[in-house]
Amino acid sequence: EEASLHCDERVWRFPTFDEYKEKIKTGNADLVNSTGPVGAGAITAGLFIGEFVEDKPWLHLDIAATAFTSQTPNREYFSKGATGVGSRLLYEIAKKY
Repeated sequence: EEASLHCDERVWRFPTFDEYKEKIKTGNADLVNSTGPVGAGAITAGLFIGEFVEDKPWLHLDIAATAFTSQTPNREYFSKGATGVGSRLLYEIAKKY
């Protein structure tokens, strides 16, 4: 969160309540990586990743809706196509760690 303040790519910490963890369980496998249209997709995607990192700090950047634009944005520093969103944030995080 601190890194996001330095690069103007704001983040918001999603809740990781036990009720959300139940959504990635399935009878066909240990875990399911997509809960479909039932809601909380960004949260459950992060929780899925969290199952594999053990005792390491981790984060999930859900950039799906912002990584690409098919329209010309109203900001002169963006162009049509890939936005690069998250790149500055990852750079700030890498500088610290």
